[in-house]
Amino acid sequence: MADAEVSESLRPAPHGLSFNELKSLIEYLDQMQEGSVASLSYFRYDKEGFETRVDDPAFGATKTSKASTATCLAYLKAAGMLGGQEWDEETRRRLRSKFVNEEWKSACLPEDNPFTSAFLLEAIHNLGEKEGMKAAEVEKVDEKIAHLNALLRDSGGLRIKTYPRTAFLTHKVVRVLGQWKRLEKKARERVERWTWSHLNEESGLIAADSPDADYFELAYSVLTASITTGLDRMTPRQRRLLQHAISQFFAGQRPDGNWPRSRPLFLYPNIGYAYCYDYELLVQLLSERRLRPFVMPYLTKLRNAALALVGRRVPLDIDEAYGWSSEHHGSQSEAESWPTASVFHFCFEFRDLVFDAVRQGVFEFVDAVYEEPRRLRPSTSSSPLGDLMDSTVRYKEVSHSFKDLFQERFLDPLLDARELVGEGQAFPEDISISVILYGPPGTSKTRLAGMVSKALGWPLLSLDPSHLTRRGLDNVHAEANELFGRLEFCDQIVVLMDEFDELVREREGAGELQSRFLTTAMLPKIAALHGRRRRVYIVATNHVEQFDAAISRPGRFDIIIPLMPPTADEKVEEWQPLAKARTTLLSDGVDEEEWDSAIEDLTYAEAEALSTRVASLRSPKSIKSALNDAVRNCTLNKPVDPKKGETWKARLKEQEAKIQGLGL
Repeated sequence: MADAEVSESLRPAPHGLSFNELKSLIEYLDQMQEGSVASLSYFRYDKEGFETRVDDPAFGATKTSKASTATCLAYLKAAGMLGGQEWDEETRRRLRSKFVNEEWKSACLPEDNPFTSAFLLEAIHNLGEKEGMKAAEVEKVDEKIAHLNALLRDSGGLRIKTYPRTAFLTHKVVRVLGQWKRLEKKARERVERWTWSHLNEESGLIAADSPDADYFELAYSVLTASITTGLDRMTPRQRRLLQHAISQFFAGQRPDGNWPRSRPLFLYPNIGYAYCYDYELLVQLLSERRLRPFVMPYLTKLRNAALALVGRRVPLDIDEAYGWSSEHHGSQSEAESWPTASVFHFCFEFRDLVFDAVRQGVFEFVDAVYEEPRRLRPSTSSSPLGDLMDSTVRYKEVSHSFKDLFQERFLDPLLDARELVGEGQAFPEDISISVILYGPPGTSKTRLAGMVSKALGWPLLSLDPSHLTRRGLDNVHAEANELFGRLEFCDQIVVLMDEFDELVREREGAGELQSRFLTTAMLPKIAALHGRRRRVYIVATNHVEQFDAAISRPGRFDIIIPLMPPTADEKVEEWQPLAKARTTLLSDGVDEEEWDSAIEDLTYAEAEALSTRVASLRSPKSIKSALNDAVRNCTLNKPVDPKKGETWKARLKEQEAKIQGLGL
């Protein structure tokens, strides 16, 4: 078989996993998280915090753990589960107040130690920060934040008592202060200097195969450097060191999927040493989106860590619920809340990375440039459609502003629920996720899809029939199966299907091959895209009247909206020469409605061309002649099919009647 005939799907991805392997991994991670709520509820005490569930009097038999609670809350917040009846506003407020007002120490560690303080500040942040706090509580939180900044300014790296400074503790504090947006410049600079020195030291110890080598300290140094320096500020040498350190970390993974135990972080009095936990670290490594390009090549290593979880899980006293142990305290393997939450959080973040790999694979499959989804702040713009020129459209027998209709019926609900998909959930059933945009050529259908993509912060994948026919008509089915199979497992993506008219046209009168392809392939694939409800897809067409009525069945397309040329007022406002021409003609006796009717037929490009032409004209006669030429030759007045002589304007009337019949 010639190389050109080999499907691109058979080429190994940089991370070494095929699409089917990625798909199976997503299914595995979904399965691992199915009982997360029930499992964590097992550790919840008095509907507030979470117990450690370690059988040691030093923790207290029925006492909630601050660090354990913060770790559980971090997962619940990331996965969008910190709400509802179990975590209503009053419950969150009560727990937050409790944490603020209790002593800022835990497990017999000193008051105001950075370990406990960082966990408490993280918990308070995830519970709503200062919202609804009393003045005294706000003042106390501010004092704790100032104290942590002072510790960082003094030493750069942080520690507990006489134990050495650790990248774990330093990263924890730096990250939490970043969550609060309260990391002071001088503190950041001091940490930055210490971190790079520590990173070099730890990398050297591992390279020398030293018994003091610590893979966790190396990885936490990488994480701290990514925060305090940032990839955009790193020198080429620093960036290479960062990449090398990540490769060293993954090279240290043991055959069982985990890493050698870290050096002790500090000593819990009456309990034993505290160590880093593999999955707690991996959560942070996967959460740091700036490091995604450096972590992606190690998907196989991360998969090994994920698969190792099955053999380590501990059944709980409720059906289909499991926990995990940190295995830090001798031979005990009783399930604990914080490693259990860390495992679920790891599965959640790893799943997001795998989805990113699937998205990248789809873009590579169609030779398109990929950009990963962005976590956007709420827009301050009055309209996410920006400078798109408005048009008047008929929708369900009523005239509408296209921009108002499209934003109200389609875009705004998507924006309101976008974060749900980022949290691994689906769009609610009452939100439209698919739309057919129809109208004459040149009405900005493709540009509008780009605006939807930008507003959501999701990559736009533009598809046309050439992506299915590139290996010949005999392979259309295989290409469609491969492409849509990948798309089905993509979330946080906007898919534009442009010029697919022939693949969804009416079967009556169509050839046998076309009819069979539509019935057995395209419509089921479109239904599958709709079913997972984690993406948006748009069909742009000039010929909606040819679409098979089956597309209107529930679960395929939600809305069909016409997109027409901009209104006369929009064109006059956009192009000053048209405004002057309008004034000249109205002064010469041309009726205003006649002007509006003529100019409204022009597409954006046609109106722009007319504006250029009339800019140098002064007499009403020459302007009127230019306008008449433009209208006579515009798209709406051209025949759709020269043999039939039917114009686009007449065709649009047919399309409107067809759409009313579909009921969308």
